[in-house]
Amino acid sequence: MNIRIFHFFALFLALVAVTANIPAAEVYMWVDEQGIRHITDRPPDKAVKMIGQERYRKDSPEEIRLYQIQQERLRLMNEREAELGRQRQQYREAAEKWRDENKKEQRESELRRAKEALDFEEKYQNRYDDRRRNAKSQWEINMYDDLKKDQDKEVEAKRRKLRELENK
Repeated sequence: MNIRIFHFFALFLALVAVTANIPAAEVYMWVDEQGIRHITDRPPDKAVKMIGQERYRKDSPEEIRLYQIQQERLRLMNEREAELGRQRQQYREAAEKWRDENKKEQRESELRRAKEALDFEEKYQNRYDDRRRNAKSQWEINMYDDLKKDQDKEVEAKRRKLRELENK
């Protein structure tokens, strides 16, 4: 009975040993006449300088570990890229919001300045009338008439600008 167990155990080890070597392969590294390095699973046909010959096992623990490390790095890079994309989007949205607020403030500021300029011109619109009345010569009267016309044009231009700003 012990011999049967021994034979069974020996047969089992032989099968394990045979199947363990099946996925193993030879890797040949060599340099040809032109100096080109080759890495293949077949030996070279001609007599060439051999760099090395290795035996490896497909899906060996080292390869599995390297693959896992590569996958982890790839996952981390993808996560980082996604995070950077989210941050870029947040920055774009914040910049757009700031730009809109800045435009609104700028428009309000332009409108306020235009109203102040128009109020100032309207308040002092009659200043040339008083000076014209006190003029001592025809030349002064003509000068103040010209200044009054220019002032009226400026007031009208400022009113137009104010209407344009209010209609925006």
